[in-house]
Amino acid sequence: QRGAFTSVMALQLRTIVNSPVTSNCHILYDDYSKHCLIIDPGSENPEEILGVIAELYLCPDYIFLTHEHFDHMWSCAALVEKYSIPIACSRICSFDIQDRKKNLSVFYNQVGIVSPPARVILEEVDWILDWKGKQVCFYNSPGHSVGGVIFIIGKYLFTGDTLMKDIATSTKFCCSSKERLKETLAFIETLKGQHLLVCPGHGDTFELDDYDLRKAL
Repeated sequence: QRGAFTSVMALQLRTIVNSPVTSNCHILYDDYSKHCLIIDPGSENPEEILGVIAELYLCPDYIFLTHEHFDHMWSCAALVEKYSIPIACSRICSFDIQDRKKNLSVFYNQVGIVSPPARVILEEVDWILDWKGKQVCFYNSPGHSVGGVIFIIGKYLFTGDTLMKDIATSTKFCCSSKERLKETLAFIETLKGQHLLVCPGHGDTFELDDYDLRKAL
């Protein structure tokens, strides 16, 4: 069985570790309808992502990107071609995934990786999407990157590289900002009390309510 397995109510979450850079790709699906979301598909070869989708008989509806860095979008072109599904992300993220320097890929392999642009720009839908009757609420989350977002669906909070368990969030990139990260973490603090499960861009899932957000600084 591929990937880690978690469930909350009717929604199921399968997490795959991307490669060669070990970020997380999350596949969130409704176990009844078999419709799914692909979040941060960052593998050079999408074979494992495709395998999970086939294994579970899933029907992908969207690719959601938490931010523009290549290790979270490397599989986008292949998945868009195979499933004809839209990418949804912030406006800045959509621009930057098409730019080898801004998505940092050219510094990784000296060649670079590009993705098709997003067909759903979150600013244009007021940061809310309806997915098969379930509301997905997105929030701008600058700090690690300029185009980052976090989002909530059900009891899941997807944070990308903005918040990871016991890992300080990197603000070393040209468009990073530690001050903006502090503002984002202050907002995340207000989400406590909802029993949210954090699904990060790297590492394990964890409960938000009892987590010390100062560890991200």
